[in-house]
Amino acid sequence: MKYLVLLLILIGFSGSAFAQYMGNTSDVQPEKSFPIEKRIGSIQALDAPFELKSQQYVEIPAENLTITFLKVVEDSRCPSDVTCVWAGKADLIFDILKNQSKEITLSTYTNNTLNVFDKYKIQLIDVKPYPTSTKTIKPEDYVAILKITKDDKIPNMEHPVTTILSPLKQFKSGIPIDKIQCKESLILVTKYDNSPACVKSETKTKLIERNWVTVDQVNESEAISLIKKLYPQLQDFPSDNLPPKAIYVEKSNVGWYVIFETQGSGIPIIAAKCFLVDNLKTVTQIGEYKPEIGEMKTNISFKTCK
Repeated sequence: MKYLVLLLILIGFSGSAFAQYMGNTSDVQPEKSFPIEKRIGSIQALDAPFELKSQQYVEIPAENLTITFLKVVEDSRCPSDVTCVWAGKADLIFDILKNQSKEITLSTYTNNTLNVFDKYKIQLIDVKPYPTSTKTIKPEDYVAILKITKDDKIPNMEHPVTTILSPLKQFKSGIPIDKIQCKESLILVTKYDNSPACVKSETKTKLIERNWVTVDQVNESEAISLIKKLYPQLQDFPSDNLPPKAIYVEKSNVGWYVIFETQGSGIPIIAAKCFLVDNLKTVTQIGEYKPEIGEMKTNISFKTCK
């Protein structure tokens, strides 16, 4: 029984010491006394471990690559003279520069290796000095031990392969739904659950009919304006001049059917152009009507222009 009590006391003491040490993690935040012009640089090579001090940088000239140790954001590693229930971790932030700059975070606990710029692998091997309970590590005293390798099988950053993420991945990354990119020949639509999708143009009307996508209902005047914008020769419709010109519309479950009709006296319909404007604000010309010899039509079909 007394051994059990001693064990509980030891665990309590260890947890207390660990908790007390965790409370000092704010001490590792760097001071503002490290202006970039005072940072010290060194030359290193790929595939070999090297040390990098806080607020200093390393250059790899052959790769035009620079890595700077910016700061330590957390150091909760269990002090070497204390027994802890968890080993803790150190999180370090670095800036990687190769034609463009990118910040990365490496940790001694997890995520200690990252691929950067699709080509270079940066590994955090160790962080020095190791903490003790009797001494606080100053920000400028930290040293990271790193190793950088590269894989030549991956395309070079100077000539990247353009890849368009899926619409859902773009949306989840924070890109507004109206800014999402689709692959060539595909059109962006919004699904019934308000998530984006890219579909072929010939299928979008069917998707609207099946209520698979949600769209704002285009109104009659907007449909006519969209057609006139694409077909400037129809700007003078409607008109009471001779021959008179008229516009006829019919509501569709996907938008509006619109006919621009030129009328005559001897022949009721001289000519007509028929369109469908769907709720995605896409204008499709259904057809064009010209009467055959002896044909005297007074109306034509919105859907077939015949």
